[in-house]
Amino acid sequence: MINKSILSIERNLATEVGSISITEFLLQTVYNGSDVTINKGEVVYVAGAQGNAIVVGEAIASLPHDSEVIGVALENIINGGYGSIVIHGIIDGLNTDSFSEGDRLYLSAASYGQITNVKPSAPNHAVLIGYCVKKDILDGAIYVNVNTGEHLKELHDVNVDSAIGGQYLFLDNDQIWKNKTIEYTDVSGLSGVLSGFYPASNPSGFITGVNLANYITTSQTGAFYAASNPSGFITGIENLVYTTGDQSISGGKIFENLLRVGALEVGLGTQTPTLYMEEGRVGINNENPTSALDVSGLTKFSERPFVNGSGVVLSGEIDTSMFYPRDNPSGFITGIENLVYTTGDQTISGIKAFANNVTILGNFAVSGTTFINEVIDVTTTGVISGVTGVFQYLEADNIVYSETTSSVVVQPGDDILAKYTAAKALTPNGSALSATNRASLIILPGTYTLSAELAIDEQFIDVIGLGAQTQKPVVLISGNTLSVTADDVRISGISVGTQRFYIAGNKPLQVFENCVGGESSFNVGHEEQISGTFISCIAGDGSFNAGVYGSVNGVFTGCIAGNYSFAGLSYGLANGTFTNCTGGNYCFGGSFATGTFTGCVAGNTSFGAWADYGGALGIFTNCTAGNYSFAGQYGSAASGTFMNCTAGGASFAGYFGVASGKFLNCVAGAGSFGGLYSLASGTFMNCTAGAVSFGLDNSSANGVFFNCRVTEGEFPTPSVRVFPPSFFPRPSPAIMVNCMDGNGNIIEGEDAET
Repeated sequence: MINKSILSIERNLATEVGSISITEFLLQTVYNGSDVTINKGEVVYVAGAQGNAIVVGEAIASLPHDSEVIGVALENIINGGYGSIVIHGIIDGLNTDSFSEGDRLYLSAASYGQITNVKPSAPNHAVLIGYCVKKDILDGAIYVNVNTGEHLKELHDVNVDSAIGGQYLFLDNDQIWKNKTIEYTDVSGLSGVLSGFYPASNPSGFITGVNLANYITTSQTGAFYAASNPSGFITGIENLVYTTGDQSISGGKIFENLLRVGALEVGLGTQTPTLYMEEGRVGINNENPTSALDVSGLTKFSERPFVNGSGVVLSGEIDTSMFYPRDNPSGFITGIENLVYTTGDQTISGIKAFANNVTILGNFAVSGTTFINEVIDVTTTGVISGVTGVFQYLEADNIVYSETTSSVVVQPGDDILAKYTAAKALTPNGSALSATNRASLIILPGTYTLSAELAIDEQFIDVIGLGAQTQKPVVLISGNTLSVTADDVRISGISVGTQRFYIAGNKPLQVFENCVGGESSFNVGHEEQISGTFISCIAGDGSFNAGVYGSVNGVFTGCIAGNYSFAGLSYGLANGTFTNCTGGNYCFGGSFATGTFTGCVAGNTSFGAWADYGGALGIFTNCTAGNYSFAGQYGSAASGTFMNCTAGGASFAGYFGVASGKFLNCVAGAGSFGGLYSLASGTFMNCTAGAVSFGLDNSSANGVFFNCRVTEGEFPTPSVRVFPPSFFPRPSPAIMVNCMDGNGNIIEGEDAET
């Protein structure tokens, strides 16, 4: 029998989901009574009980329920619903990007249910949750091993009763530690409570041969000095501590050692910097000053200071609006971090990145690598030459773009065809073109009408639309289109509008970025390969295809296309790397999807699901599709790895198919995961589907089902199985753990071989 409340799975199953073995979990089925949804990865505590289930809520380290912390949610648990938490073991599929592998993880004192790698300090509770075992923004993992710690009064040999501030802990004769208010008899050698050392008759003099008991009574409290002389100097006393009251020191004083003054108010708002003085040097927030004045931290000058010579060192954030002295308003000041020069001429050398608007009021010249991410406004004239960086939104009609031995510049009105011919004749650095000695055809933003097709047929000549952003080309080609047949080239920021953007097949070194084409763009012939790199490109229906029996095995990032795209034609093979790409219906493998798909979105009948007997054999993470997807058509196999994927009905081998892969946190509609006349023989973990799923109707469920749900109807039971058609292999016994039907009934156990 399998305990339904606390489940420790000792069976070493042969199949794993992702990197997590089912044998590593110690789980608890709980009821969410917190009035909010408890998300996967959030820490929970025991808030009560309901029937046979523990009631949990989101824990926080700033409240006294830390000793009731029990574990971490394995899945999203809606309010008023049941779900599973991990008491001991490893959870993956989490965002651990802010941790380092090996970090100790604690319950957050700032946010309910959250985990932090910063140990909370008292009065918050340092509840150890476990350790970070894998750092990743999507598929991170933590090892859960909760240790709530102990309060002092919970120790076996401690008896603290009604403790108040100022008491101390002592070991009583019965060997029990107890709390107590200190008395003079508790300290050897004192005859009373010392609050004012000198008697009132001689508050600042030296006292010899006097019994101090005659002057000190138990009723005396307050500062060290007597009330009649609160600021008098007392010499010959080591380790003197001034505890209360203001002090006024007059006359010249020499401090032979370090003088530290804390909590100074110097006009900086709530800041309380510390002043240090040592060997003729003054430090503010710097315990070891190296100059006459050494200042660290936020520094503001209310008036223009006069700087004469050296010896002033400033670091940190500096407000320089009033920095320059009146007699030297444009002078340069060195040794200052993050300094903003507000006036005067400036000479800037090296690589510079301007993140905000740049306004140039005088003549300028730019050469080398320069990046401007916003608007550059030039009111006079200037020259840009040898630029290999990115200029965006150049708003100046009077900029002269100088050509070099490695670049040809195209401006509106120029003939692109002639300019490309000129670029082919370039010899950068006096040498022939090569992979490391490249040339560029730099096209300024605008619309260009071609008299003939522009054939990009020479390697090592990049065609760059200057200033393109993500999916926003700046150069529009009309009249005729482009045809890219060279291999080692980079095409960026070019749009051919609704025309077809032609490329050649079997060119692994081609790179297209922020390019746009119409229908059937970025296609190659039948049985060829698309093997280049495509970044933020957009095309119409039937694009990014390699024809019938062709393969799309390039790298695609942030690309968008219409229906029948990304190897979406009949018998197409999508075996490349696809990240954050979007397609319409019948996309990502007309027959087979064997590549790596992350964050991709498509319509109906996608991801290896169009042609019969296809398959989704790749790795799918955070992907979304419509009905009949992920090998959803007749006789197809969903044998890949699927993590956090969502689809419509009849998906994941939903019709006469075989769902034999690994499925983690996946959701689908009715008739999915080995639906109608199908076989569910894979490993299913935290998956949810509609009715008639997981091999229920005229199908067979002989896989491993862990924490799976159907939203309505029955969940298949291990003891009742119907064999699928004869072309499927004979099923092996099913294993079901903590599964639930549409009525909330728990289904678990395993059947015997039949």
